[in-house]
Amino acid sequence: MGIDNMPKPLLSICCVTYNHENYIRECLNGFVTQKTTFHFEILVHEDASTDNTAQIVKEYESKFPHLFRCVYQTENQFAKQNTLVNILFPMSQGKYIALCEGDDYWTDPYKLQKQVDFLEANPGYSMCFHNAEIIDEGTQLSEGLFVGLQKQQYVQLNSSREVLPYEIMIDWIVPTASCLFRTGLIDYKKLNSNNFVFGDIALFLSLAAKGKVFYLNEIISIYRKSLRGARFSNDGEYKNGRWERHYNELGRLCQDKELEFVINYFKCEVLIYSRAFFFYDLNWITSYQKHKAFKKTFSQMNKSNNAIPLNIKKRMLNKLTEFNNSVKHDQRKSISVKRYAYVLFKKSYSIIRHFITAKT
Repeated sequence: MGIDNMPKPLLSICCVTYNHENYIRECLNGFVTQKTTFHFEILVHEDASTDNTAQIVKEYESKFPHLFRCVYQTENQFAKQNTLVNILFPMSQGKYIALCEGDDYWTDPYKLQKQVDFLEANPGYSMCFHNAEIIDEGTQLSEGLFVGLQKQQYVQLNSSREVLPYEIMIDWIVPTASCLFRTGLIDYKKLNSNNFVFGDIALFLSLAAKGKVFYLNEIISIYRKSLRGARFSNDGEYKNGRWERHYNELGRLCQDKELEFVINYFKCEVLIYSRAFFFYDLNWITSYQKHKAFKKTFSQMNKSNNAIPLNIKKRMLNKLTEFNNSVKHDQRKSISVKRYAYVLFKKSYSIIRHFITAKT
């Protein structure tokens, strides 16, 4: 059968890759070895790599022309646009989309079949994900499971079950390479924003607003831990307001009080921390503005408090304690202004702690 006569795929695999020459073969092998009862396509966005990633992708595209449709950039697009939302998602012909970045890979040839079978049988679900093993990029050693007992501080996932939106937000439980969802539920307008620090959490929450989310308790992919994938935590991300804008945008995806409560809590964290930075720099006006924003956000969190189950508030209290302990150990500069800034942080921390504990 010629390429032009191939049946329309039921599923589109979307892969973004940049400088992954050491890993992209494992990733692409995981795609082409999938055993399914349906047709699928493989869409790759090669983001102007400076190594041999593009050549390797072209090799696979030449070998499997009936599967691959690729975009090869001549200029890196990472800082310019969301290439999934703007390029690969609109290219997708499938009813479903499966995600996998170029340095991760799948380990089960029946992964797609298992997830598609579930969504086909359960139309009320918008998304399905599973567990993954974490491999350190430097040592190549296993660091355990992405969703594992050592990680599950707030969300318990010991068996296959429905996952609620606030659980996705409160802990990092969805490996991107495990996500499979319904193409027709993509909210392009809300996702096409430069304010998100991480676009995947925005995608997951937007899908959770359109239907239920299911966790499949199987370890069938590898998540490669690297510095490139580390969460942004430097001072600049707080000072330039990026985290604050991130949570503002996530708040627009809220469809329930529990998720709104959790997002507002995280925004309070950001505002407390960024206020301390501006106070440290003697930027009194901006520090005061952050304090006003904190009070407003805290008020919004307070309004939804009565609707929040006890177990969520207890988890947020644990999260708050963890946050406080991390700031305690943050000894960048031991001068008096820094100590004053820490006093401001402690005051706001005490306000939230009293608020949560007083109503649990």
